Amino acid sequence: MQIYDLLIYIQFFELKALFVALLVYSIYFARRDSFSITLLLAITLYLSHVGIQSLLNGIGNSSTFNLFGQAIDPKMVEFVLWHPTYAFTDFMFFYVVSYVLQKFNYQTNKASNYIVFMYLAHGFFQLVSFADFVVFETNYLDGLYVVIVPTLDAAMVLTVCSYVVIAVSLDVLRKRREA
Repeated sequence: MQIYDLLIYIQFFELKALFVALLVYSIYFARRDSFSITLLLAITLYLSHVGIQSLLNGIGNSSTFNLFGQAIDPKMVEFVLWHPTYAFTDFMFFYVVSYVLQKFNYQTNKASNYIVFMYLAHGFFQLVSFADFVVFETNYLDGLYVVIVPTLDAAMVLTVCSYVVIAVSLDVLRKRREA
C-alpha cells in the first residue's frame, strides 16, 4: 500500500474516527470542554460537506445547466461552485467555533486549535485552487490539491485520535498514582 492509498483510506473513515473519538472522550471525561465542542462542530461540518458534495455532484451529473438562457457545462458549474462553497464553510467553522467557545467561556487547548487550523488550511487551499483554475485559468494545482486535502484530513484524524488516547491514558495513570 502506498502512502497516497493510506491517506485516502484514512479520509474514507474520517467521520467514523472522529465520532468514535468524540464518544470515547465524552464518555470517559463526562464533561464539555473546547476539544469536545470543537470536535462536535467538526463532525457537523463534515456532515454538511457530505450534503454539499451530493448537491454539487448532482449539478455536475446533470445533462444541461441553463443560466439566464445560456447553456453552461454542468461540470464547470460544479467546479466553480465547489471551491468557494467549501472555503466558505471552512471559514465559517472558524467563526462558529470561536463564537461558541467565547460565548460559553471555554479555554481552548492545543487539540481544538489544531482542528480549527486544519479547517482554515483547507479553506485557504480551496481559495488558492479556485484562483488557480478560474482566475488564472491554469489548473496547475490540481495534482497538489489531490494530495493536500487527504493529507490534511489524515493529519487531523490522527491528531484527534492520538489526543484522545493520550488524554485518557494520562488520566488513567494519574488515577492509579492517586490510589
